[in-house]
Amino acid sequence: VMGLCVVIGTMDNTILTVALAEIQRQLGATNSQLQWAMDAYTVVFGALLFTAGLLGDRYGRKRILMIGMTIFGVSSLLAAFASNPAELILGRAVMGIGVAVVPGGTLAIILNVFPAEERAKAIGRWSVAGGLALALGPLLAGGLLHWFWWGSVLLINVPICLVVVPLIALLVPENRSPDRKALDWVGLTL
Repeated sequence: VMGLCVVIGTMDNTILTVALAEIQRQLGATNSQLQWAMDAYTVVFGALLFTAGLLGDRYGRKRILMIGMTIFGVSSLLAAFASNPAELILGRAVMGIGVAVVPGGTLAIILNVFPAEERAKAIGRWSVAGGLALALGPLLAGGLLHWFWWGSVLLINVPICLVVVPLIALLVPENRSPDRKALDWVGLTL
């Protein structure tokens, strides 16, 4: 389940690159707008990575991961049906919010769920899933663009999220950091 979370988060980072020419043609996006469609995801993801980890430590990693994956799935659906570049950029930014919980949350869950002798294998499988997703993204995008429209490269996230969120609910135990200090909301916002 943690591997699937990493797959869609990582795959989505590469999958859109194959669709850029089609997005430009169908939405009339400028080069700058295409760059923002790519970067909105990564900038928001990077900016919230630390915050997402702190929220998981404080409120529960399982809960925050489920919320993040739900946000990612819903925003993927909305971005897939964007009718203009601004909607696509906004959708990609919200996708970045959702996926920011994945790296820290999944690793923290792995560290808390697996016994010490199994952790290395679990982290290895998690890493392999992320690596395979880097290669899978462009290949999958090519196939989707051959048979469908540009939005299908984002829509592919929705069924995966529909599977992953219930699996998290059923299989992943809730855990939090034992040291839950008060959050510095001003610092996190800045």
